[in-house]
Amino acid sequence: MLIAPVSISSQSNGDVLIYSLEAGEQTIFNVYDPVSNTSAPLIKIDAPYSASSVGSHGVLAVSWQDNGDIYLVPIDALEHSLTNITYTPDADEFPAAWSPDGHYLAYTSYRADDDIRLYVWDGDTTLDVTPTDFDALIVSYEDVGWDAAGRLVFTVFAPFNQRQPSSNASEIYLWDGNTTVNVSQNPTGEDRFAAWSADGRLAFLSARGANYDIWVWDGVSYRNGFPDATTYTNVEPELTDYFSGPGWTSDGRVAFLASPGRHAQVYVWDGQTATDMSQNPDLHNGGAVWNADGRWAFVTFFSPEQLLYVRDSNNETLLVTDGQYAPAWSAAESLAFCDYQRPDWTLKVWNGSEVIPVAEGNLIYAQWQQTGNSVVCWSG
Repeated sequence: MLIAPVSISSQSNGDVLIYSLEAGEQTIFNVYDPVSNTSAPLIKIDAPYSASSVGSHGVLAVSWQDNGDIYLVPIDALEHSLTNITYTPDADEFPAAWSPDGHYLAYTSYRADDDIRLYVWDGDTTLDVTPTDFDALIVSYEDVGWDAAGRLVFTVFAPFNQRQPSSNASEIYLWDGNTTVNVSQNPTGEDRFAAWSADGRLAFLSARGANYDIWVWDGVSYRNGFPDATTYTNVEPELTDYFSGPGWTSDGRVAFLASPGRHAQVYVWDGQTATDMSQNPDLHNGGAVWNADGRWAFVTFFSPEQLLYVRDSNNETLLVTDGQYAPAWSAAESLAFCDYQRPDWTLKVWNGSEVIPVAEGNLIYAQWQQTGNSVVCWSG
């Protein structure tokens, strides 16, 4: 069922938050405009939520349980339409991520014969970008993400019982618009949490032997058609561990978790030195995300207090409030985050001056249109 129209303030410049709420056996997608501080329903689905992704061009890709196909919904059209883009028999397909310009949509296809594939749709044709050299059964694709140049990175996982030293546990691959190649090149270990920098560098966590290290590829060095692993930089190997999934600051430093003491702290590495940014020694800290202007946010976890912190580019605290899970910045510098107060989750937005409750529910998935940054409020 489609609901139209949705009113979006012209001042928002497309910087809106699309969020879904489950209501029994229904899922309702809504559009929140932070400028007017209003929400409007977009589409109601008579099924539990499955997967969705909104593109910067204002199109929502969505699939739901007991259907198997992906549909597109324009979020700012006067009359919404529902367009089916997948028709694969005996397969369930789920949108993964739009490219930054909205030109490509990556999606996964789960077939009846346990053949799980990854595709890229360009608005006209569909390309199969599934790796052909992963020598184990693929059971999932994770960390699917695009860089600004339209390159796609993703992680493939083997079944748990195949995670032996002699087989692939997980590997990171890159589709450059033409071919799919192995980036991690670590067939006996676990590789995941690939993250692009704004200038096209790639950081990822890799288990090689007993060590978990963060490696950074410059994004341009190749050898024999593959990213040149001999050029990869190892980030602070004395600090990193299995929980040290990398990210990037707005000025191009690598961010990661480390626990040299009792509690995990957020560190940044500038190419030479790692610095403790959270400086919150009595609590575990993580989920750090940076805004374009240098402000950053993080949360505490596995601690007596579940808090959200926001700090400025000088690391001065701007906000401390209840919050859980990694938050998400919009292009216009608003911050979406989750807060749990029994019995429901609350989706909230901080606009730089105040915290605004947006919605409540047991399962809330929210994504900013322009940045693609998302939050998931769920206890599952």
